[in-house]
Amino acid sequence: MRPHDYAQRQTASLAPSADEDTFLTAQQVCTKLGGISTMTLWRWLTSDRVKFPPPTLRINARRYWSAGSIRCWLAEHRSGGMLAG
Repeated sequence: MRPHDYAQRQTASLAPSADEDTFLTAQQVCTKLGGISTMTLWRWLTSDRVKFPPPTLRINARRYWSAGSIRCWLAEHRSGGMLAG
């Protein structure tokens, strides 16, 4: 896959969906964020600098994030330059 193909694919996957209340598991969040590890996700959750949104829902030991909260966090951090390449 060429780099510009990857960028187009990532942009398409982050486009607003009709269902902003879709819940994502930790593994789905990691995948959506470019394949980060669950350890990185945990570090971001505990970091005061990153300010990653906490899980929207907990059922037993599983954490779920709303797709909208992840999308908003990405938009904020992309415009702020923290995740800018």
